[in-house]
Amino acid sequence: MKKESIELKIKRIQEQLMKIKTMRPGSLSKQYNVCGVQQCRCKDLHDPKKHGPYWKLGYVLQGKTKNQFIRPQFVKQIENELSEYKKFKGLTQDWILLEIERSNLQMQSAIEENQKE
Repeated sequence: MKKESIELKIKRIQEQLMKIKTMRPGSLSKQYNVCGVQQCRCKDLHDPKKHGPYWKLGYVLQGKTKNQFIRPQFVKQIENELSEYKKFKGLTQDWILLEIERSNLQMQSAIEENQKE
């Protein structure tokens, strides 16, 4: 790939990154729980009906695992933030790969220049 093409792709990635507003890492899961009340419907031997769903967000930040319960009215917001984070991660990964390729081209170009002398 040519240097100009790489630079154009990097510029497009940077423009897309600037459009990302709210994001967060992690994954959202739905859980159903059993309570401690002996006569509760969740402990029925023939047709147990667990409590829930409860939404749980899990992520790792600065090397530490975090978990947070999310109220149902915020699930859509969190899903959007998770989606934006995935987009961010994908774009930055693409940018890094392009930068590596650009660096390799610069080194190859310098080697070729030195060989001409």
